[in-house]
Amino acid sequence: MINESSNYIEKSDDFTQQRESHITTYSELVKEADGEELSKDVWGVAEYKGELIPLYIDEGLARDMFTNRILGNFSGRGLNLESGVKIVDFGGGDGVLLNIVTRQLTEAGYKGVVGVNIDMNQERLDVMKDKFISTNYIDKQRKIYGVKGNISEVIPVQKNSIDAGYSRFALQYIRKDKQQGAIKEMLSTLKPGAELVIVWPIVSDNEDHATVMDELDANMDSIALDKPLDKVRGNRHLTSIDEVRKMTENLGVLCEVGFVNGLQVPYSAESFANKFKITDKYKLQRLKDFFSNPSFIKMAQSAGYNVTEENGKTYWKFKVGVAVLKLNE
Repeated sequence: MINESSNYIEKSDDFTQQRESHITTYSELVKEADGEELSKDVWGVAEYKGELIPLYIDEGLARDMFTNRILGNFSGRGLNLESGVKIVDFGGGDGVLLNIVTRQLTEAGYKGVVGVNIDMNQERLDVMKDKFISTNYIDKQRKIYGVKGNISEVIPVQKNSIDAGYSRFALQYIRKDKQQGAIKEMLSTLKPGAELVIVWPIVSDNEDHATVMDELDANMDSIALDKPLDKVRGNRHLTSIDEVRKMTENLGVLCEVGFVNGLQVPYSAESFANKFKITDKYKLQRLKDFFSNPSFIKMAQSAGYNVTEENGKTYWKFKVGVAVLKLNE
């Protein structure tokens, strides 16, 4: 099914690799301490159903976005609890979500669950190996593998071999002209009747608004990475709902697409600095000036985003999109 020792990436995305090297890993992100309130100024905190949650590690959100949908698909296809199932996390970083979802599947009664994380960043896969790929950690009902690969190129997984696939916050790292090909490649690994769940952030309704958000995103990356703006533009694309719908229509795949109900992600200069481990006061002030810049706030509001002032800080609140693609049986 997979090449576990693969170190192959075709046409590696240098910008994504450089950007990822500056970002706090999922497993390092905020965890709720006993009696301590979560803060919107820490990267990885989100608003969900009226409460603040640790976005990347919240069990309830993972269940709502991924596990319940996977279980519903398995039940509808009549998959046997005893037969064993294989799932893939496309661009899963250091494996935090894969660990949660595979465990939730075993708790639902599925035995022999195999989870595969395809990621292009070897450092993230090494973190995953240390934290989750261990006989002392993984129970007998599931196995987790990490495989180096680029989801926008050739994915090192056997075609038509996977029972369920999902991708969280990876689509936006792929260039606009390669996103449809990446979705096609992810779909090619799935068995007939299986579903692919794609979740991505900073979602607009239409392509024009997505272009606005790309410009905002490029400015933040330019500050954080000390790169000229023209060197940052075009390396990522914050896809709109309409664009995902068009791509899946082009691929001839059934797709339900919309927003994750009740979920918003607040961005502030402080949280963005936390994400990129920024301690330099000058750079932090540049971020603060950017977040409070009236022209950029107007751009965000024109694209349908909520911008608020709270305790002297500016917060942009972004929506999260979800698309569920199903292969014909």
